[in-house]
Amino acid sequence: MVKLLDGNGLELERRYSNEKGKYKYLLKPDETYTLVASDIGLGVVETILTDSAWNGKKAFDLILKPAVTAQGIVTKPNDSVASNIRMELINEEDSTLIISKTDQFGFYQFVLDTNMKFKITGINGEQRGSEIVETNENYDTNDSTDIKLKAPVTFVEGTIRNEDGTSASKVNVKIFDENGNSKIEITTDENGNYRFEIERHANYQIIAETDGFSGLENIFTGDNWDSSNRLDIVLKPTGNENYAYVTESKNNKPLEGVKITLIHLNSEKKIVLYSDENGRFSFNLTPNSDYTVKFEKDNYFPKSIDIPTGTIVPNTTNLDLKIDLIMDYAGFKVRPIYFDYAKSKITDGSKQDLEQVLTTLKDNPKATILIKSFADCRGGSSYNLALSAERSSAVKQYLISKGIAEKRVTTKSLGATNFANNCYKPELCTEQEHAANRRSEFEVDFHRE
Repeated sequence: MVKLLDGNGLELERRYSNEKGKYKYLLKPDETYTLVASDIGLGVVETILTDSAWNGKKAFDLILKPAVTAQGIVTKPNDSVASNIRMELINEEDSTLIISKTDQFGFYQFVLDTNMKFKITGINGEQRGSEIVETNENYDTNDSTDIKLKAPVTFVEGTIRNEDGTSASKVNVKIFDENGNSKIEITTDENGNYRFEIERHANYQIIAETDGFSGLENIFTGDNWDSSNRLDIVLKPTGNENYAYVTESKNNKPLEGVKITLIHLNSEKKIVLYSDENGRFSFNLTPNSDYTVKFEKDNYFPKSIDIPTGTIVPNTTNLDLKIDLIMDYAGFKVRPIYFDYAKSKITDGSKQDLEQVLTTLKDNPKATILIKSFADCRGGSSYNLALSAERSSAVKQYLISKGIAEKRVTTKSLGATNFANNCYKPELCTEQEHAANRRSEFEVDFHRE
């Protein structure tokens, strides 16, 4: 590996010598460069000044000698190799000595001075990873110092409180990712406080539970997330359990791994869970509340149900007796389509996403489609309802223009509700993050006998 650095230690180019050991660089006049050639346990560092005395036609040979090197493979959080990313060599005084890059295989290498301490850091956007290297008598220059990049972190903290405002100690608090996977579980301290270290640019749900009481909050740690704002959670009666089973339409067998999102329409807070191997799931409902439940699984048509509750919610209700929880196989991933800000025009990209849904409707003449459209949380309630209605109408007219009978297409316009992420306040999210909520979703009913 032969690196060409500028006078400040910034890597300008990197090449590997050929089968004859040769290398070649084109240099600018009146500049100072550093050449670093290295292999595992071997290295040489030379400085070049391309002034009037410099003879660029003469070979500048580099002789490798035993040296202390640090090398390894850099990987991303998903374990794939991190190729061509920034690498920094930092000394004990926190000064950056060299700025280099990994090669196409995620490999990096530095030539180091002996008896010193260094920090080697990989940077890929907001992902970072570091390792400390000490070149003392115990250091083995042949070792591989691999580095794994991590997503940027932040934290959320606050107090769990009872309904009367007092703090609640010894409460079990769990944090889940956007797919309902449990990440961390802690117990509040004597003052009811909790704290979680979490990743940036991610959706989370926080659930506090104790003796028939629970509290829920949803957060999004996007660009506008401010960890200094404490997030207090109020405990309220948990409600009563409701359960049901999801099945597949073709063979009426249980459908495992269905993503189920329970949305409390009065607060827009939501809980994500999954059906088990028997297709079973359960959640708690509270009196005088309205809910929407969404069912999603790759390659199946999504569906949703609305559940209003009265003044009394029976214990352990079997929802199967009241609602249809049979899902139909689609054979492709049914995606929402998205709209530009304050617009209802169907984009060319969205028309491509609609093609598979359109084909399904043409192949199944009895099938009907429900178009559910939404807006982001900016704008008033009436405006957002009208805008989502325009989006539903645009999709409906498009399907009709492609030969689908009008009576087979129904619409539901829901404004700024049922958020795809936790961007339920304008100040919480950036433009890109709000865009996920400007959408139309599709549910197809095959009208089984």
